[in-house]
Amino acid sequence: MKGMHEKEALRGRMRAALGRLAREDACRASAGVLRLLSGSVRYREAGLIGIYAAIGGEIDLKEIVSRGSGEGRHFALPAWDPGRSLYEFAILEDWRRLESGRFGILEPAGDARRIGAGELDMMLVPGLAFTLRGVRLGRGKGFYDRLLQASPGWRIGVAHEFQILDSLPEDPWDRRVDGILTPERWHMSER
Repeated sequence: MKGMHEKEALRGRMRAALGRLAREDACRASAGVLRLLSGSVRYREAGLIGIYAAIGGEIDLKEIVSRGSGEGRHFALPAWDPGRSLYEFAILEDWRRLESGRFGILEPAGDARRIGAGELDMMLVPGLAFTLRGVRLGRGKGFYDRLLQASPGWRIGVAHEFQILDSLPEDPWDRRVDGILTPERWHMSER
């Protein structure tokens, strides 16, 4: 019970910190992540990359899609499957064809081709906080933990530097990331 209350308190603090980000800081953060990601060999070798639609101060990946699509990469976003009550990935054809999904988060239209997380070469993952050991604090529903578990590809948390904490409460069902990418640097998980 203590861990659950601690996670909720941390979620509140991190949401508030993300909400205070100025627009120009958010734009600089996205540009920094794009620059570092573009220089990564693993990114350049990846053909199919799972990304997210940014909400609440998260680093926006829209420009990564614009540039990467021109380089022959394909991208997929989580899309809600109401029949199974879970997220799966759907191929992203065009940012303009996104629609508001189950939790108000943009996702590909219902007719977009669905794929399994196991088909991804790389997954860029949002989170409220991370540790250098790859522990991730999500929004509390466990949807990304299930996607992470199903993905054998390179799983990278994307965050602002202030979202990296010394420690986080961790439950047995929580899934770790292989590294964290911030606008300033790569942090590979110290497992």
